[in-house]
Amino acid sequence: MQFSEKVALVTGGSQGIGAAICQRFAAQGAKVAVVACSDRGKAQIVVDAIEKDNGNAKACACDVANVAEIDALVADVLAAFGRIDILVNSAGVFYPTLIGETDEAMFDRMCDINLKGTFFM
Repeated sequence: MQFSEKVALVTGGSQGIGAAICQRFAAQGAKVAVVACSDRGKAQIVVDAIEKDNGNAKACACDVANVAEIDALVADVLAAFGRIDILVNSAGVFYPTLIGETDEAMFDRMCDINLKGTFFM
């Protein structure tokens, strides 16, 4: 139990690499805040899998492009677990368009999540 008594907060934890990270931390004894972008139900699926294996996790939702939501997320995790020891910024988006086809809104969304979200987390 390498991470026993540690608390991990994982953005982008509801799918893909982020979900695998959540499950691995939980398997190693960590309490895990599984963060989905907007649908807490997606995070709950990962939490259910963790709890099935006797792990401890909490489903959360947060748009990391929104600093107020980040502040609320951190307060929620602190209230639930008392501290945060580990942060994994796994949330991210990428639009597979040609550079000339990437519009300003797409660019802004990528920067807001991938850069701003990581910075403010």
